[in-house]
Amino acid sequence: MTLRLCRKPFPLYRPINADIVNIDAPSAARGTNGVLVAADGSVLAIWLPFLGGITTPSLSAALLSLQNGHIPSSPIFPAEFEGVSITTTRAMGLPEDVSTTMGVAENHDPRVYRVKKTTCGLGSALLEDDIVISIDGKLCTNWADFGVTSSSDMRAVIMRQGSIKALDIHTTHVDTLETDRCIEFCGAYIQRPHLAVRHCLDALPSEVYVTFVIPGSPADRYSLPPQSLVTMINGRRVGDFDSFVDVARCLSEDRTDLLLEAEREFRKALGGFNEIWGSDNMWTHSAAIKFSDVYRTQGRLGDAAIMLRMRMLGVAKIHGASHPVVVSKAPRFINLYEQYMGQGRWDDARGVCEMALTTFEEIFGHSHKETLHVVWDLAHISKEQGSIDAGHVVVNFLTTGTYSCLRPQGNNAGERTASELKIAFRVYDAAEFLEIPALGNLAIREVKRIGPEVDILSIICTVDNLSPAGASYITSRMQDFCDTLTPDSAAGVLIKMASPKTLSELLFKMAVEMRVHQLSPEKILHGRIVSMGATASDIFGPTRKGMEAPYAKEKHLHF
Repeated sequence: MTLRLCRKPFPLYRPINADIVNIDAPSAARGTNGVLVAADGSVLAIWLPFLGGITTPSLSAALLSLQNGHIPSSPIFPAEFEGVSITTTRAMGLPEDVSTTMGVAENHDPRVYRVKKTTCGLGSALLEDDIVISIDGKLCTNWADFGVTSSSDMRAVIMRQGSIKALDIHTTHVDTLETDRCIEFCGAYIQRPHLAVRHCLDALPSEVYVTFVIPGSPADRYSLPPQSLVTMINGRRVGDFDSFVDVARCLSEDRTDLLLEAEREFRKALGGFNEIWGSDNMWTHSAAIKFSDVYRTQGRLGDAAIMLRMRMLGVAKIHGASHPVVVSKAPRFINLYEQYMGQGRWDDARGVCEMALTTFEEIFGHSHKETLHVVWDLAHISKEQGSIDAGHVVVNFLTTGTYSCLRPQGNNAGERTASELKIAFRVYDAAEFLEIPALGNLAIREVKRIGPEVDILSIICTVDNLSPAGASYITSRMQDFCDTLTPDSAAGVLIKMASPKTLSELLFKMAVEMRVHQLSPEKILHGRIVSMGATASDIFGPTRKGMEAPYAKEKHLHF
């Protein structure tokens, strides 16, 4: 159960119990900051994004504390006051002698102050319409008399319903109302209500405040509004933040158990349907999509994508790519990796995006709008991955003086090592651009450390956007590869490159084939390549030393 606070986007802070300066000029309505100065240059008021200017006497105590190197103390009255004329208070029952005394004490525009509203949740002894006569023996006839300079209790004399009473007023420190704890529950950010929230309410039914709801989250889907107070969960009262945390933790544990049970049951159903009716049956496809929903609820978006792929391919095989089920599931597939992108989990986003691309190409074809949408997203992910990986190394170096990269991408050790090499090249380029030679030297050392572990084919497939540093290194590796090419290694490379996927792979395959023909100008005997003694420079131009020298001289590289 929730209670909505207000229709505004969020509760606004506003000044209370203070002198407010307004200027009858068009610029005053447009301005939200600045200062008001006198003719001699002294500051009279400071403009803040509230209702106008705050007079400097209201801020003098806080400024003095800051000048002395101390954190200002910030006790406040647990109530908001408003000024009323003495004539009005007499009609409300204020004794004649009291009103006369207060009028004499303030010669200019004498006013009396009554409680307009109490700050909810602070246990104020004051009530609305109480008239404050004095505080600690001092008559209250202007706003300066309500200044709170200490956190000790104050003795107040008030008039309540025609009777004069004395009572103790407990001040409250604003620090105790600041936000120091916040949790995210089902996409809703929960915290204790801050001071602006308490100013909006007459009563505080709960101290569980929903400050923000993530679009598309479970809280959003079930219409939990932001700027609301949670009072009950599943019939259990949650009056304060700690009790909400306890209830939410129990719900999370129960929810996890239920999801695991659902996963087991759907796995059993999927296996049974597949065994009885086969993978092309609609019941099998329905079980797969239910399984996908369970995985998605658990946050296992990669597993959810696998089930969704099974569903889409199965329905497309039976009913065609234009079937409504297939068409409706395409945006859902895209949403899976977009969630990873929103979380900054680029490796996971790439995996799901590549799965979506393969699925859409099989179902819709290469030129369909959904396929092209995924291709565009995959390019965006690649761009973000490159900048984030190198950026992490740069920031880490500036902080610690060491070289450390994020977890490399790849499904096996070889791919991960090649990814590290690619990051090292990007870091070197960044170091050159930012003029950080020490980081550039570390990147070169990283290339020399990782390079021998990566075969030339993996480098060709991994490294793109070639820089001078990358060109120098790959040139030297190509020379070594050609000089040490054997019949077995050449045959193995050609088998791996049977279906090149990029221009770089195609050119590399053609170069190897040219080298093979030079090694065996007549025939490949009995399926084996016979070396005939050609040199690498016959195919790839200048020698390793000749190719490496210009780059090494220009960039001071020594691979």
